[in-house]
Amino acid sequence: MLVDVLRVLKFRLYPNDSQRANLSNYLDQARRVYNRALEQRIYAIRSDGNGFGLYDQQKQLTFQRAADEQMASIPVEAQRDGLRRVDSAFKNFFRCCREGAKKKGFPRFKSASRYNSVTFTSPSNEIGGGRIRIPGIRKPIRCRGMQPFEHAPKRLTIVRRAEKWFGRILVDDQKQAPSKRPIKKAVGIDMGLNSFLTTSDGLRVQCPKHYRRLTPQLRRAQRLLSRRTRGGGRWKRALLRVQRIHAKIADCRDDFTHKLSKQLVADYDFIAAEKLNIKGMVQGRLGKSILDAAWGQFLFRCSYKAENAGVTVIQGNPSGTSIDCSRCGEPVPKTLSDRIHKCPKCGLTIDRDENAARNVLMRALMNLSTPGAVGVGTCTEGLTATASIGEPQVGPLNCAGQT
Repeated sequence: MLVDVLRVLKFRLYPNDSQRANLSNYLDQARRVYNRALEQRIYAIRSDGNGFGLYDQQKQLTFQRAADEQMASIPVEAQRDGLRRVDSAFKNFFRCCREGAKKKGFPRFKSASRYNSVTFTSPSNEIGGGRIRIPGIRKPIRCRGMQPFEHAPKRLTIVRRAEKWFGRILVDDQKQAPSKRPIKKAVGIDMGLNSFLTTSDGLRVQCPKHYRRLTPQLRRAQRLLSRRTRGGGRWKRALLRVQRIHAKIADCRDDFTHKLSKQLVADYDFIAAEKLNIKGMVQGRLGKSILDAAWGQFLFRCSYKAENAGVTVIQGNPSGTSIDCSRCGEPVPKTLSDRIHKCPKCGLTIDRDENAARNVLMRALMNLSTPGAVGVGTCTEGLTATASIGEPQVGPLNCAGQT
């Protein structure tokens, strides 16, 4: 069966000085259009209660480009990107109002430091050979790390991070959906903060804590930035230092989650995980540590990697997984400081996270046994929850940040 598979290919750009100046000008012009469009919509809503639509503002942009030579020198797609963002921001705001969300998220104006990307909806097909052509720039820009693709790109986004430039291409591949693997090896995982995850096999991956590790450097850089006069040359250099540290934290986090998710998908045919309410959990006192661990990013990457590899991934209800005994099902109440599961009924004594991982796996396997569940068929014949939980394996997974 052929399905539409949307892929985002990320790569690094190496523009020269003139190309870098052009890209920065694109961002600045798109930001100005965004702020003017936002101001226009706010004024219209306050005056008569009616707002401008996207197509109305695009028509006005056409007349403005005809009267302003500086605006006409920029590709119109870069400026229309600002209009699309304003329209999307208001749609999200009104949607939150209808749903009764606590935080409505009213659109706000963007400063130069808060507008760092521009999207082209009709990118050029001249891509390859380590170079890519950007609309409005005469010479192609050198790039590295681009994966090959067959079909024409649908969208191109240019992103600036600190002093580096990146490109993201959205391509639509017509692929045959891979069939699910026969389930020969299944695993359940329990997410945590001390141990990033614990598997039902007994493997533990230590949480790398990238933000905590680089906090001393970030603190010194932010102190230096606070002592500089805003807008000056020394202030800009201090700001760039802060941006580099934040980019390094994000890169380390990406590298860790990519490698770990790839390793799990390669080693197992069935992955059971907890369906965590991360947005609710970060409201507590452990919010910074939870965001630093990047559970959501890891689970998302496990999901799409498993979809491309034919691996079955199920996220289930995490309620009671740390309390119930994985051998007999007896509830054993614990506090957060209790790290060992000791069942008074059957005598099972294991780590509490491993016990939770086993419960996650058994619940997922029981869901598979119901008629019509995803993955049910010959691939699950002879597979039981007890047989799938083997002895603890020796040795860590091959990924970054583990001990």
